[in-house]
Amino acid sequence: MVRIFNRRASYASCIAFSPDGKLLASGTLEGTLNLWEVRSGKLLGSLNEHVFVKSVSFSPDGKLLASGGMFGKITVRRVSDGRLIHSFTAHKDWVFSVSFSPDGTLLASGGADESVKLWRASDGKLARALKTRANRVQSVSFSPDGALLASGGADGTVRLWRVSDGKLVRAFKGHPPDPFVAFSPDGKLLASGASFGGVKLWRVADGALVRTLNERTFGIYCVSFSPDGTILASGVGNGRIILWRVSDGARLHILKRRDGSDVPILSMCV
Repeated sequence: MVRIFNRRASYASCIAFSPDGKLLASGTLEGTLNLWEVRSGKLLGSLNEHVFVKSVSFSPDGKLLASGGMFGKITVRRVSDGRLIHSFTAHKDWVFSVSFSPDGTLLASGGADESVKLWRASDGKLARALKTRANRVQSVSFSPDGALLASGGADGTVRLWRVSDGKLVRAFKGHPPDPFVAFSPDGKLLASGASFGGVKLWRVADGALVRTLNERTFGIYCVSFSPDGTILASGVGNGRIILWRVSDGARLHILKRRDGSDVPILSMCV
């Protein structure tokens, strides 16, 4: 354990590092958006942004911070001074996930209205809406080159979309509802994890299932690759983080909370 970021024992529902690793953004169940200095652990600023902050994402240049939550609203703020740049209703009821494209021109969102949406970062206007046939989209993630967008829906299907025209490229089936998705740093693999369905690794090029990492006792709430792509971390419903070796699926470590609590791991970032 290196550092604990704590503000009045609020439960963090989502976290994201800035691209330079100097800042950490966190959203809470109470609707607060916090910005921390990583080196010192100091709280730099706090805003009551949503009723429930479900997702946060920094722009690639680290200048903007997007957040989404209950009641379908997305806000985009300037990191340097907290100034509100955009605020708009993106989905009905909930925004479950937001993610900037690698070039910073688009912001993807998934919500409780069967859709994935792409927004122009420059003006906050809708660029494209993608219908999923799943009544909610729990997770969205761009490929490292920005050409593809993955989404995980309530029907248990992971969908792969071509960003340039919104075409559905591929559908990966075999999960329980609401899989969470993440691309490997080289873009060749897509990880997906869901409640009581383990973690699956898919080959992006042809959609083949590479392997299943079985952890069926508790639900999977988030997945994240290490920067070099050799390790995959999965956040589990019993408060553990499991580290897997990507090359052969071996379980390397189980990380437990220092206080021994079993509060679910809802978000991770590297």
